Amino acid sequence: MAIGSEVVAAGTYMRVWFPKVPVVAWMMVFGLLLLLVNLFPVGNYGTFEYWLAFIKVITIFLFIVIGAALLMGTRIHPQYVVNGGFAPHGWRAAFIAAPLALYSFLGIEMVAISSGEARSGAEVSKATGISFAMLVFLYVGAMAVLVGVMPWRDAGVAESPFVRVFNVAGISSAATIMNLVVLSAALSAANALLYVTSRTLFSLARSGDAPKGLGTLNSQGVPMRALMASMVGIVIAIFVQKFAPQQAYLYIIGAALFGGMMAWLISLAAHVRFRRVITREQLAGLKLRSPLGATGSILGFVAITAAIIAAWWVSRITIVSAGPCLLVLSVAYWLVRRG
Repeated sequence: MAIGSEVVAAGTYMRVWFPKVPVVAWMMVFGLLLLLVNLFPVGNYGTFEYWLAFIKVITIFLFIVIGAALLMGTRIHPQYVVNGGFAPHGWRAAFIAAPLALYSFLGIEMVAISSGEARSGAEVSKATGISFAMLVFLYVGAMAVLVGVMPWRDAGVAESPFVRVFNVAGISSAATIMNLVVLSAALSAANALLYVTSRTLFSLARSGDAPKGLGTLNSQGVPMRALMASMVGIVIAIFVQKFAPQQAYLYIIGAALFGGMMAWLISLAAHVRFRRVITREQLAGLKLRSPLGATGSILGFVAITAAIIAAWWVSRITIVSAGPCLLVLSVAYWLVRRG
């Protein structure tokens, strides 16, 4: 479903330039484009994804640099301590916003999932370190700039906060630039999620936890059947957008949010269990270890559980979808194991 939400976002942004073309039409075009990209071997896929991600990374980097220059200059007054301070109405708002903030980080697990196609364990370790460093710099840096430059009373959906900061810096074409960046970012996220989903299904099939047919590779080394099954998220999103266009994005992102956080909860619980059964000798031989060990995973588990509870005030479909999601997964697991 997370794949579908990104395709909905991409189709919606295309209406800025082509208002007469339905969003559903753009979603179908982007869905076919993503399928085509993922049909190529992983090396070609990586090149395409690199350039899509490169656009948004460079833009956010420039945004941070420009914002930092504004904050250090005399053109604007930093907003950290004015208009009621950093949390004018208390920290409840930050707690409620946590679920949607976590959604922005879905996909970091791609480093682990793609490790099976890496050339060496050292590269996986290096990629993990780079990923965390980039996330801290880009996300925390961008948020620090936004909070410092843009008064919180002016925040809303009428204008992108990124556009607002670029306009303050005197960049007249900020809206066009950001529309292009958001489009590339949405396609990049959907492309990455499609890759992750297909490889996860492939891995589950090989371990006996999904239908065996999903564990086959074509002549290009691509899990074709798992890839086609992963496209179901985009197909569902097209139908939702067709019959409930006003709420499509919220419904899809709400349903996807629980699935993403559940995956994290399972991963954290698995890591805690892993650290309890592994020997000291085996632990010493690992090239990549969590700095906080099992304690960090326990704290993360508690934090994500709290975020799921907070989702009730943001998007209740996240909580409502939890029961059916768990039921479908449990029944599917039972059927596969029984077969």
